[in-house]
Amino acid sequence: MLYKGDLYWNVYWYVSWSGGNKGIVSGRLEATELKRENGTGFQAKKATLNTWLFSFSVIFCIFKTIRLYCCHFRSLVVAQILANIIPMTVPAGPGPDSKHDNVDLSESGYSTGLEVSLEDVWPVFQMAIDAGISLQDIVLRLGLAKNLLDKPEGYILLADYIRILAELSLIYFDETCNLSERPLIIGTTQFALTHLNSCSTLREALYKVAEVSNLLNGGPYNKVKEADGLLMFTTDDSRFPYLLETQSFLFFGMECVQILMHGMLCHITGFADGVSKPSVSIKRSVDSSARHLRFWNDRIRYNSSHYVLSYDASVGDIPMQVPEGGFTAAALFSSMVNLCKTAETQTNSFMTKEKVRGVLLERFKDQSEVASQLGMSVATMRRRLTEEETSFREVRQDVLQTQAIHLLDAGYHTDDVAEKLGFSDLRSFSRAFKSWYGSTPSEYRERKG
Repeated sequence: MLYKGDLYWNVYWYVSWSGGNKGIVSGRLEATELKRENGTGFQAKKATLNTWLFSFSVIFCIFKTIRLYCCHFRSLVVAQILANIIPMTVPAGPGPDSKHDNVDLSESGYSTGLEVSLEDVWPVFQMAIDAGISLQDIVLRLGLAKNLLDKPEGYILLADYIRILAELSLIYFDETCNLSERPLIIGTTQFALTHLNSCSTLREALYKVAEVSNLLNGGPYNKVKEADGLLMFTTDDSRFPYLLETQSFLFFGMECVQILMHGMLCHITGFADGVSKPSVSIKRSVDSSARHLRFWNDRIRYNSSHYVLSYDASVGDIPMQVPEGGFTAAALFSSMVNLCKTAETQTNSFMTKEKVRGVLLERFKDQSEVASQLGMSVATMRRRLTEEETSFREVRQDVLQTQAIHLLDAGYHTDDVAEKLGFSDLRSFSRAFKSWYGSTPSEYRERKG
């Protein structure tokens, strides 16, 4: 949408320059009079320079206004021709004649598992609406439910959110969907993928992805590290030029990037069942409403300073499976959508385990306290955990192990870590830590330097 403010700003600039220089005509007259009086003196040169500067400002002002109109016109026109382009790159939806048409997916039972909160993603959709883009047309074109976006407090499938973003990127002609001050034109992903065709292992691909991504985004945001038997892809977005500053969306956006990054690794190695999922570090605090995080089951470290995917080092040796003709953005996109859909049918079995873990991360409690907070009896909680092939003891121990490392890395004194984790004394904590990691907390810190 072209705002009146844009036109007012242009007019204001025009008038300001006119007032300061008395207009093109008056500027020329002033220059002429000064030339008569002073020949080619300083005042004459100054008046002539003002005239040229004013002329330039008018031309620039007109160009800016035309550009704004062109951008607005382009978004409307491209939206009309996308139906002929999308089928080549976006998997078809259920279709307008599908039984899911005009059904509220959040209540029908059709939408379960890996979902996205509309409240989290609404800043992106609001930007599209402000640009004059019809989200309803996109929803219908993808064959999704007509009222999919009607409830601000509702949810949509992560796979469908990715498909909607793909259409928005084509309309904007920007693969960041207008979320970065440094836009990436359509074709950037394909360009990046061509650099992976020469890689022989996943390790090489990770280093190449970090290098190419940093060059395209204009900063050292991504790094690959290898330590303690882990292969880690680290992202520091603290200085990234975001156009949106909504913190909840920034958390959500980077968490989706991590999911898509893992999806890409599954795609380029040809693993139908996917590369073994890594442990994940994210910036947000524990949030049970962040349903998309179910993708990682319970392998999440919260309140991190960076975003990290930590794979077992052996994953780096997995050979690349480069198809004939090389990797394509269309095939990658389809693979990622399918990966999210597969996760949607697998995550429900981890829900109780994830809830128990979330409560334990907030404050370490016994079984009865956790069950009470989850609104169920101890017997019910035990039964559901057994169905998920785990137990309260296993979940609690896993949380203790993860938090022990997290607190030590954060610089807490060993005595404080033992107290926070509920150990009766330092000796008990040191003994438990050694049974988990093969070294005492002090030895672990010395090794980490």
